[in-house]
Amino acid sequence: MFTLKIGRRLTATVASIEDAQRAYRQARDESCEGASTFPEGRLTGDGRKLRISYNGRVWDGETCVSN
Repeated sequence: MFTLKIGRRLTATVASIEDAQRAYRQARDESCEGASTFPEGRLTGDGRKLRISYNGRVWDGETCVSN
């Protein structure tokens, strides 16, 4: 299980990285905001701290771990 946080907009428990990507993309698309105003996602769990960029990719530091 992971916790996805998108700024103060959303905090959700998700089962997988793929579920986090889907939730992030849905929130991004529903906001109609661009990359300059929509925050990155923060994903924690399984001993990891990851981020989700505006394009929906998941990053561990500078390494892309999921497209």
